[in-house]
Amino acid sequence: MAALAALALYLRLSGAQPPTYAAGAAASGRLELVSLTPQLGSYFGTAHGVLVVRAGDRALGLEDGDVILAIDGRPPASSAHATRLLSAYRPGARLVLRILRRQRALDLATTLPNARPSPPRPAVVFGHGRA
Repeated sequence: MAALAALALYLRLSGAQPPTYAAGAAASGRLELVSLTPQLGSYFGTAHGVLVVRAGDRALGLEDGDVILAIDGRPPASSAHATRLLSAYRPGARLVLRILRRQRALDLATTLPNARPSPPRPAVVFGHGRA
C-alpha cells in the first residue's frame, strides 16, 4: 500500500482534494476516489478506472486500494464521473461494481445504503422581541 501513502502525501503537499462521494448513500462514511494516473495505473495493473483511496465505512463492499472499472457496466472516465454515476442511484438501489482488488478483477453486487437522517438543526426565531 505504498502507492496509497505516496498518493496521500502528494494530495497533502499539493493541496488537492480528492472528489468525495457523499450522495446520501455514504452519509455514515465518506468514499474518496481519485482518477488513475499512468503511474498509478501501472502499479495497479490497469490503464483505466478510479482508485478508491478511502472506502469509508465500506458500506458498498469496497476496500481501500480497490480500482473501480465499471459501475453497472459503465466505465468511469474520471473520479468526478464516477461520483456522478454513483449519485444517480437512489439509496437502496442495487448495482454491480466491476473492480480490481489485489490485481484480480471481480464483480461486486452491492446495494447503496440508506441515508442516515440528518441531525436536528437548532431553530432560529426572528422577530421575537418588542417593537
